[in-house]
Amino acid sequence: MNSFNDTSGGVWTDSFKLKNVWGVSVEPGYYVNNAVLTYAKLSFVQATGQNTYDYTAQDEGADTANKKHRGLGLGAGVKFMIAKDLYATVEIEKINFNSKSYYSDVTETYKPSLLKAGVSIGFKF
Repeated sequence: MNSFNDTSGGVWTDSFKLKNVWGVSVEPGYYVNNAVLTYAKLSFVQATGQNTYDYTAQDEGADTANKKHRGLGLGAGVKFMIAKDLYATVEIEKINFNSKSYYSDVTETYKPSLLKAGVSIGFKF
């Protein structure tokens, strides 16, 4: 969030968030043994960026703009068999999205990135 005063005495606040993040990934792997699989991850990801700003010197109030961002994710993980048909996964991934300008009269651009880590349990069919 940024805030500053200008000559009219107003204050500008600005916030940005990503929502509706989804993607498709490829996970080529290598079996270390019968119970452990390591893998790399390549993802193509899309998200909606939402920029909300408020300039208190204007009577308009807050305004919001939404833009689609596309990105590329790279990650790695390990899957462990913990029972006959049950496995656990530990994974980390870094996603870098493209840059977008949200307003035609503002030169500022947003280039979001996302670092995610997870632990999950899955069922082997």
